[in-house]
Amino acid sequence: MQPAYIGEKIMKKMLTLIIIMVPFFLYAQDNLILAVLDFNTEKDLPVNLGKDLADLVRARIPQYSNLQLIERSRMLEVLKVRDLQAESCMDIACTATIGKALSCSRIIIGKAGRFGDLYTLIIRTIDTEKGKGEYTRSLVVKSLDEMPKEINTYVNNLYKIFMKIPLEKRSSSIAPITVPKSELEKGQDSIRNIKTWMWVTGISGGILGSAALYGLLVSNRYYDDSNKKYEEYKSSVYRAEAQTLHQETDDLMKKGDTARLIAYIGAGGLVICGSLFLYEHYVKNKYEKRVAELQKEPKKTTLFFAPTRDHFSLGLIHLF
Repeated sequence: MQPAYIGEKIMKKMLTLIIIMVPFFLYAQDNLILAVLDFNTEKDLPVNLGKDLADLVRARIPQYSNLQLIERSRMLEVLKVRDLQAESCMDIACTATIGKALSCSRIIIGKAGRFGDLYTLIIRTIDTEKGKGEYTRSLVVKSLDEMPKEINTYVNNLYKIFMKIPLEKRSSSIAPITVPKSELEKGQDSIRNIKTWMWVTGISGGILGSAALYGLLVSNRYYDDSNKKYEEYKSSVYRAEAQTLHQETDDLMKKGDTARLIAYIGAGGLVICGSLFLYEHYVKNKYEKRVAELQKEPKKTTLFFAPTRDHFSLGLIHLF
């Protein structure tokens, strides 16, 4: 009688399991069947906190048409029939075994803890078919009242992953840390900037010098032509011819004066650029000397760079 009794008991368990799981086989293949295990909690937290947080996840999942949730009561009934324990199940192997028993493709597990004044929840979604983690996040809040919002975001991102929708980048409220530059880096940056100024000054001086030379040569040519026309004007006999020569002489003189003015402006600019170039060269040598000293003695604090002051003076000279 005992073997028959054992066989009858096994048949009852199998029949119960089939009755429980039949509704889940009726869902379309496009639906993602999920199960949420009660979350584990640290000892200093309330006993029911893990279940309450898991219930928040369970309440969020049915809002998405492509996500199907195995109810907690049915899940516990299947685990009881299969003699499986869901408590303290945080590794992938254990989760995959439970997932196969529940015939679900994903299982969500989590662990709640506390770090100082902050509450933490490590929540993971396990792909039970592939036996690997799919989506993991560590939720950190100052108050448990903020946890529902974070859980909503997690489930929403999980849905996007299933639907292959790109996730939005998380915005951080923490300001980026900026490391102040050392005196050596300031000096090297200043030297590069001053070299750029020197290039600009050199090119500008070259252009102004060329303009001065061109103006000088052209003005001399106009003055020579004007003198020749003036000599022709003095020797002319006819009045009409004399008036024409006089007008041509005046025009050449005006062109010569304009070209000579360009030569003066170019020469003045060349002198200014030359003086500025010498000053820039002086500042560059000063900075290079300081950089060399800092490279020998990195901790030396008596040396300093004033790029704002020096660059302001350079810019002021360029402006005027």
